[in-house]
Amino acid sequence: MRLYATIATVLFFYISFIFVSFVPSETIYATNDPESKMSSSDFYSEPNYSGLHTVTKTPTTTEPVSEPVYSSAHVTAYSEYDSCHYENCLMANGIPAQEGYVACPRRFALGTKVEIDGDEYICGDRTAERFDGRFDIFMGYGSEAYAQAINFGIRTLEYRVLE
Repeated sequence: MRLYATIATVLFFYISFIFVSFVPSETIYATNDPESKMSSSDFYSEPNYSGLHTVTKTPTTTEPVSEPVYSSAHVTAYSEYDSCHYENCLMANGIPAQEGYVACPRRFALGTKVEIDGDEYICGDRTAERFDGRFDIFMGYGSEAYAQAINFGIRTLEYRVLE
């Protein structure tokens, strides 16, 4: 009995393979006539393609547009008064601190562009290890920048990586 079941299964897959290999894979035929019906005699006669439209599949080359991915993080601010401990106020990337730069968490490469709360910054410095995961925006030099940094406080803001 097992032998007959095995033979039947093999024949079924063989016939299915032959049938599928003769079905066109790139062309689909569609008709606008909702009344057209096939009878069993249609399988044994020459096909009638009148009233049919040929639809050819074309490969898509465009990728879907994805929405920007935003995350939230704690964001603080600093100035030369509270954080420039080295000569020339050098950042981790080796250039002097300047506005438009931010100290980033360690998972971001130096030079990565990020958008924080709608403003663009470049990762040029690192946050202290105990504050890893936080962004620290450089506000500038002088007492006014220091006051801005103090007033900024600690905020939870949305950010996204641009590059």
